[in-house]
Amino acid sequence: MNKLVKGAVATGLGVALLMGGAGTLAFWNASTPLAAASGGSITAGQLSASAGAAGTWNYGTSAGPAVNLSTFKIVPGDTIVYTQNVTLTASGDNLKFSIGSTGAGITATGAAANTALATALGNGAVVTYTVTSGTGSLTSLGSGQYKVATAGTTTVAVTVTVTWPFGASADNAAQTGVATLATSSLAFTQIP
Repeated sequence: MNKLVKGAVATGLGVALLMGGAGTLAFWNASTPLAAASGGSITAGQLSASAGAAGTWNYGTSAGPAVNLSTFKIVPGDTIVYTQNVTLTASGDNLKFSIGSTGAGITATGAAANTALATALGNGAVVTYTVTSGTGSLTSLGSGQYKVATAGTTTVAVTVTVTWPFGASADNAAQTGVATLATSSLAFTQIP
């Protein structure tokens, strides 16, 4: 290595050592508080849901004749639909969430006819929902996902459909059977 390079390296190390110790030397400095950081406040958004009054059962479609489950006797080929409104309150500048259903299984205990009826009904019901009116508005992101467009409340109409298909050979075994529809829920879950 030539003398010029050695001298430059030595000078660079000397400067680095002096700068490393510069923190202990006295120098002028100043600071000032940030107005927004000291006096601002942050408010959280909201995602909550509540079911309205008890819904209704109808025959065929949600607009069909009313059905009283305590007296209605289902037969092959019947479809009954339960409809209920859920109020969704959502706010948040970047709030995105998914809507999905849980439950709605059909169970039976005891007599063989009960099990046959649950099987004939497919051991489940179809739960669907539709986002309708309200003071708030949502933007659909597809696949059951939404973003809050305008904060407020939105009505979500939920339907539970139970169908007994016509023509299965095992339907005779389901006569006089009793099956129970499990409680279903509509879940609102925040997503990134």
